[in-house]
Amino acid sequence: MPINTAVKVMGQLKDGGEVEYAWLGVSGQTLTEDIASALGVEGDGVLVADVLDGSPADEAGLLGGSTEASVQGQPCVTGGDVITAIDGDQVSSMEELAGTIASHSPGDAVTLTVVRDGETSEVSVTLGEKPTG
Repeated sequence: MPINTAVKVMGQLKDGGEVEYAWLGVSGQTLTEDIASALGVEGDGVLVADVLDGSPADEAGLLGGSTEASVQGQPCVTGGDVITAIDGDQVSSMEELAGTIASHSPGDAVTLTVVRDGETSEVSVTLGEKPTG
């Protein structure tokens, strides 16, 4: 857990005894060089494999993958969006995406830079509260 997240969690526990985590509602994988090349995407990012129904990502219109593929022997789900940045800061891995989301609070609005079908766009998302369980 990143130190910024740990400090935030400690503060929430001291203030009210409960911790709220920001939630985007996607699963994905880090965009490797081989996968990026196969998809025609330049640079780093996160390949969105699945978008959970009713999640903030779903409400913002993000798309998960639709086709299972193998690139250089590495399984991946293609056809979904690729998240390349949050609020203008490049995202290079799924872990970095999760850490950046965790540094926010439920209700925060973030702007995702997304590549879909070779076109780059900005998508505004209001983060939700991560469901428990």
